[in-house]
Amino acid sequence: MKIRKILNNNSALVLDEDNQEVVVIGKAIAFKKKVGDVINPAAIEKKFCLSSQSLNAKFQEVLVSLPLEEISVVSKIIDEIKMRLGKKISDSIYVSLSDHIHFALKNYEKGNSYYK
Repeated sequence: MKIRKILNNNSALVLDEDNQEVVVIGKAIAFKKKVGDVINPAAIEKKFCLSSQSLNAKFQEVLVSLPLEEISVVSKIIDEIKMRLGKKISDSIYVSLSDHIHFALKNYEKGNSYYK
């Protein structure tokens, strides 16, 4: 998988084996890498191939500001929802939930908690 765009040290946009754009996430997966470098498949913790180009672009924007821990939490939450519901969930949940959790944590750190 070749890097097309580095999102942050822990995520990158790559072309997969089927020549599809995919967002990959893993600890320091893009650290000291550049566009065109190959990603080690063993370093990939999560792979996201969202249904539309615009959704994929929005997800990339959100990922730039997220720490790996938050991405992992969101992924675990969505996996649990899928398992419990047993139904397909819109890919847009990755964008909206990631964004929501990130800003909720930022507000909490600032003391702006709505859950006191």
